[in-house]
Amino acid sequence: MIKVYDGEVQKVLIKYKWCIMKTNHTLICDNCKHENPLFKSTCDNCSHYLRAAEVNLDLWKTIWSLFEKPTSTLRSIIFAEHKNYLVFLLVLFSIKINLINIVLNSAFLDNPFVKFSSSNLLFGSIFILVVTLILIKLITTTFNIGKKRTRFKDNLALTVYSFTPTVLAVIFLLPIEYAIFGINWFDYNPSPIIIKETTAYIFLIIELLMIVWSLFLLGRSFLIQTNSNAKAVASLVFLIAILFLSLNIIFSIYFSLLT
Repeated sequence: MIKVYDGEVQKVLIKYKWCIMKTNHTLICDNCKHENPLFKSTCDNCSHYLRAAEVNLDLWKTIWSLFEKPTSTLRSIIFAEHKNYLVFLLVLFSIKINLINIVLNSAFLDNPFVKFSSSNLLFGSIFILVVTLILIKLITTTFNIGKKRTRFKDNLALTVYSFTPTVLAVIFLLPIEYAIFGINWFDYNPSPIIIKETTAYIFLIIELLMIVWSLFLLGRSFLIQTNSNAKAVASLVFLIAILFLSLNIIFSIYFSLLT
């Protein structure tokens, strides 16, 4: 395979794909056999090209590929120099996590402080965004214990893009859900299942499938970064548990102070 860099023809070895499959989580330089992190495009040891450069991410192509070929797409997210639409997707991710928390509380926990309102939606989403950045920083530090090297921006992008199936529900399903069930979709008073049982179950199943696929992608992302099933699962559980737990605690504290 031939690529042109700065007007000079350089050989970029297509074998980098074989190297990734062989080690699954690193790039082995074909020239000096040095082991490099996935995010490197040139060898740390001899500056030999490891793979073709990937500058930008195509949003809709990436989202579709997460369903069609998730593992190679997650690696492409790591390879990309610019994580396009990351801020936009992070905001939608924060909103969706907050909405899921509100629905779960209304359906099962009945926390009086966690109810659907414009103020709760704004406050909770901002809180989730900030906490997500802190948690990803902690997870990156944990991943990098020992010889492993990962980058904060890669782990953040992997987390946010992993949740694009769930985020799509905010864009496409939420307006329909609100049009059919109104505020009852969020506060379960009465439950949307009582209002329109079959329709409610259809939307709930779709939402559940999107969440399950997002969790699978996130677990796969962490596995690619750590090469450890235990660390990947622990990081996934840690991230999700702390997000929801901290959100409920901060809501309770905030509204207790107000009252």
